[in-house]
Amino acid sequence: PQHYGEEGVITFRVELPESIRQLRVDPALCPCIASIRGAELTVPGSNRSQGSRTVLSDKAAPESGSMGLTEIEQAGSGRHTALLQKCVRANGIKVREGTYVFATGDPNFVWDMNKLRRRTGIRGDAVLTITIQMAGIPQTLSDELQR
Repeated sequence: PQHYGEEGVITFRVELPESIRQLRVDPALCPCIASIRGAELTVPGSNRSQGSRTVLSDKAAPESGSMGLTEIEQAGSGRHTALLQKCVRANGIKVREGTYVFATGDPNFVWDMNKLRRRTGIRGDAVLTITIQMAGIPQTLSDELQR
């Protein structure tokens, strides 16, 4: 199991075989506020010498001072799109792009991998590297949010 580090931040990789249709990520096992701070989707090369190729990578906006998920750049095309955000659902209250307040003890993000594969043209296996920042919310505040 992985644990959140300083400032409640964790980065982890998820291998995504082609057969995966949805990816669920639970930022905590309690009510919380969670922000997707970064995400990168890569596909392996056809042989070991090729390494991997980045298909999507988010970029924080340093000029805004915000570390929240901003634009996603489709590598090699120069086009910017919030594609990873368009393919995610969350069972929390959206505060802004990539940041949610979860009043439930079972918070989750769910990515529609079929939709993501269609929009990017990815075939085969992929790897998603995600950075999330999370802070727990006391149950009394969570109860207030649910009223």
